[in-house]
Amino acid sequence: MREIEKRIQEKRTVKATQNKLMGFNGKLGCIVRNLGQPLVSHSESGGFHDLGMPLGSSSEFTDVSWEDARSANDFMRLLPTMEMLDALGNPMPDMSGNEWSEPRDRTNTYTATVGWHFDGLSRGIHLEITYKEYDKSLVAIFQGREVYREQAGELMAYIPSPTWEDKIEQLYKVAKLLDDENKRKEREEEIAEAKKEKEKWWKETRNKWGL
Repeated sequence: MREIEKRIQEKRTVKATQNKLMGFNGKLGCIVRNLGQPLVSHSESGGFHDLGMPLGSSSEFTDVSWEDARSANDFMRLLPTMEMLDALGNPMPDMSGNEWSEPRDRTNTYTATVGWHFDGLSRGIHLEITYKEYDKSLVAIFQGREVYREQAGELMAYIPSPTWEDKIEQLYKVAKLLDDENKRKEREEEIAEAKKEKEKWWKETRNKWGL
C-alpha cells in the first residue's frame, strides 16, 4: 500500500471508529445481527469419516471401528459404499445375500452459522450488510455500491456520506432496542440456570450428608 493511501486509511479508520461503525459489536454489526438473517452452511458426511472428507480419500477407512464387527452384516455396514454401474452405466442391483442387501444410509447433515446478512429492501432502503465469520469481514453496500468494508479488524474501504449513514442511524435505533432485549433475556436465563445448578448442588449435598 502506498504511503498516501495508508494515511487515508488511517484517517478513515479514526472516523469510522468515532462513528461506531467498526467491529461486529459496532452499529453495522448490531444491525446485521438483530435485523438480518443468519448465513447457514450445510454439509454432508458419512458417519465413519471426517466431516467433508469424500469417499475415496486416503483417510477413508481411518475412522472405521473394526472391533465392532461381530458378523458379516456388521462388517458390511462398516465398509464405505459406492454405487456400482454395469457396462451401460446403469445402476446394478444389490448382490444377493443378507450381508449385501442391508440398507446402508449413514449420511449425516451438519449445519453451522457462518455469518449474517441484512437486506433493507423490505424496509424501503437499498442497503445490504453482510458479515462472514471465516474472514471476519463486514461489508455494507448502498444502492449497489460498496461504501464500507473491514476485514479482521482492519478497515479496507469507507466512503463517508450522510446519504447512507443516516439510514444506518435509523436502523441502529431499532436494532439496539432488540439487542438490549436479547441481552436482558440472556442474563435472565443465565441467572435462572445458575440458580438451578445451585439448588441441584444443595440437594445432592443434603442427600450425601443427611442434612
